[in-house]
Amino acid sequence: MKTHFLKNAGWHRIENQETDDARILERLVMSIELERDTKMYEVILVADAWDGSHIKDALGHYMTMLAGNASEKMLIKDNRHALEIGSSAHLMAFIGHNGLMDFTLNPLPQSTTKGPARDAVVLACVSKDFFVDEIRRSGVNPLLLTTGLMAPKAYTLDPVVRAWFSNSSVTVHEAAASAYHRYQKCGIRAARGLFWSAND
Repeated sequence: MKTHFLKNAGWHRIENQETDDARILERLVMSIELERDTKMYEVILVADAWDGSHIKDALGHYMTMLAGNASEKMLIKDNRHALEIGSSAHLMAFIGHNGLMDFTLNPLPQSTTKGPARDAVVLACVSKDFFVDEIRRSGVNPLLLTTGLMAPKAYTLDPVVRAWFSNSSVTVHEAAASAYHRYQKCGIRAARGLFWSAND
């Protein structure tokens, strides 16, 4: 996230934050100005880097966020923004190893609260097979999942966030496929087949 997002035109680091959770190694807060319906808005992205030895906890926390049961209040940049993150976010993404190929989360959390319309992205190997039912059960839209083995990198998430917010003619699916092909040189047809969206 630091290497790709902060080198992309338009993304700015707001700050790095300490967290009380020792399993989270770093929290990076970034922003970008994006246009939607002829107006400009500030989009804020909060990225938590979890210790890989706690991947089961990380995935459990992600699913709890999807279910609406993990909101967190955060104050950033000299009181400029008071945010509710986690379950209060409009878009929630997991990037990394698909731990559900190795273990189960039992029981998976059920949705108990109603919040804003929320979308989920899971950039991990074969994430559609393992996540789509649980995402839907949580009342969240499965915006972008994968159908095969893949390299989960930030360069795919960047254009997805832009396309998702801007509501442009380029779909989230096409934005992800184009970026993945550009970096992996796998062929645009193969890249399109790798990603799946409930919005298609």
